[in-house]
Amino acid sequence: MSKYLSPLKAIRANCIDCSGGTLKEVKDCVIHNCPLYPFRMGRNPNRYQNITNEQPDKPLSTTENEPNENGP
Repeated sequence: MSKYLSPLKAIRANCIDCSGGTLKEVKDCVIHNCPLYPFRMGRNPNRYQNITNEQPDKPLSTTENEPNENGP
């Protein structure tokens, strides 16, 4: 049975190979136009985007307690 890598681990392995096997070179990569660049550290940057940009809880409807612009 052969061992399969997850897509992120395969990208990480490719980046390590591309940098000559040096992990520090992967972190300091200067090829910013590479399609794998955002994934080079073995993480999906899109996965945690909603967690870090989360806003405090807001009511779904704010029109209940607001006065009507057209009058009472």
